[in-house]
Amino acid sequence: MSRYIIDIDGVISKKDTWTIGESYLRAKETFLDIEPNLEVIKKINKLRKNNRIVLFTSRLWHDYEVTKKWLKKHGVKYDELIMAKPLGDYYVDDHNMTIKSFLKQDK
Repeated sequence: MSRYIIDIDGVISKKDTWTIGESYLRAKETFLDIEPNLEVIKKINKLRKNNRIVLFTSRLWHDYEVTKKWLKKHGVKYDELIMAKPLGDYYVDDHNMTIKSFLKQDK
């Protein structure tokens, strides 16, 4: 069993970035209208049958409930949701995977 750490914005949803100001100022309902990436969701749900899925986002903790609501609305199956990823301009990881390679992966 593998553990997949998957970002929400720009991966599961088609909205790729939020600024801290947007997070504080926008209406919660705005989150519920974000377009999902159905191809990625289908892949995640398939992987979850034999793997652990951890969703990771830079959204702040005050967006936790509405984020869970959006995930449920779009049928995303996961084991854990981690909020408030450290904000940065670049992320370096020795196990990084692009969306394209994630969708091509056959597991």
